[in-house]
Amino acid sequence: MMPKPMVELKLMQRTDRSQYFEVWVRSAIKPWIKQGSIVERDFRESSQIEVLAGAIAEGLCEKYNDQKLDPGQCARAAREAYLELNTFNPRPLFGSEEPL
Repeated sequence: MMPKPMVELKLMQRTDRSQYFEVWVRSAIKPWIKQGSIVERDFRESSQIEVLAGAIAEGLCEKYNDQKLDPGQCARAAREAYLELNTFNPRPLFGSEEPL
């Protein structure tokens, strides 16, 4: 059984009060490397977060030949992180992303 992928999800807020999620995926073979991106907060956010986490994992697989990293598992881990975030800590942190 493979270990659970390292996916981090943070809800952030800009100075104009718009919100976004930061999605980070850590490499399985080089755990000191993580890659991330953002997705705007809206009604489709759960599926967007899953797709983004899977795409980031695919990028890590391609860039670092990270064969231990499964994009499907990363997508599922991102969904779990999203559900956990909404359940236990739905308040945004102050982010550094510029207003749109």
